[in-house]
Amino acid sequence: REILKHPEVEHVTLVELDPAMTRLAQDAELLKNLNEGALQDPRVHVVHQDALVWLDREAIEPYDVLIVDFPD
Repeated sequence: REILKHPEVEHVTLVELDPAMTRLAQDAELLKNLNEGALQDPRVHVVHQDALVWLDREAIEPYDVLIVDFPD
């Protein structure tokens, strides 16, 4: 949500291991309101995979910024 507030952001790749988490963020009204529908933004591409595996094996385009949210 916060990243998408910047108009210069052209593309966001969200890598999330658990598809249930992104489904919940898209479908649960409370969470959808909190994230302001960020996952429906056309600039957002969701990848359901382990982020370290994805970075190592599949991320072929360069990224300007990587933001990591480690679990507690």
